[in-house]
Amino acid sequence: MRSLKQQVREAYNKTKAVHLKTVEDQSVDPSTALGKFLSMNKGDVLPKPPNDSAEIGVVVDRMASATESEIRFGISIDRSKAHYTHWSEEVERFTGRAYSVEWFDRIGTAINGLVLDQKLKFNRTRPYQMGVNALVPDVGTPSYPSGHAADAWTFALVLGRKHPHLSEHFNSMAERVSDSRVVVGVHFPSDLWAGKMLAHHIMDHQLIDD
Repeated sequence: MRSLKQQVREAYNKTKAVHLKTVEDQSVDPSTALGKFLSMNKGDVLPKPPNDSAEIGVVVDRMASATESEIRFGISIDRSKAHYTHWSEEVERFTGRAYSVEWFDRIGTAINGLVLDQKLKFNRTRPYQMGVNALVPDVGTPSYPSGHAADAWTFALVLGRKHPHLSEHFNSMAERVSDSRVVVGVHFPSDLWAGKMLAHHIMDHQLIDD
């Protein structure tokens, strides 16, 4: 039976070309965050991540301290569609307004090229590549920045503008999603910070239509 690491390696080899094509296509598409970012020639977005060995202990400790509920949540939102469904259901529950899964998918797609561009630029290893037993078969891209965190914080910032009185709740949702990526062993803490910073950059420079 193939190990999780073998499955990850095989899936990465199959999907890397897809990710590269996304970056290539969105780099010349002014309707995407990457296309707008490149046209603005703003320079670097994120600093170089810290050394992996400086954070691996934090990942191990966070995974060990995670509750069963936190683990279940992290596993449940691992795939993008499940992540977007979670946001759709939670936001409607708190706002009384329907935001479809497709609405979140549109935003996620619009920023995906920029997230991938930064991932490929830094090409950071994942915690499971350093011996951590990941709880989900995360595949296909380098670790820094976290795509889930970038998505979640972009959602939170967009929704916070639409519903200012609920901004803190949306921020808490983004924090929970981000933390879950360490809980399941697929990201370092600085990956989460970088995803949040990327989301703020996207919003501060109006790189998406919200």
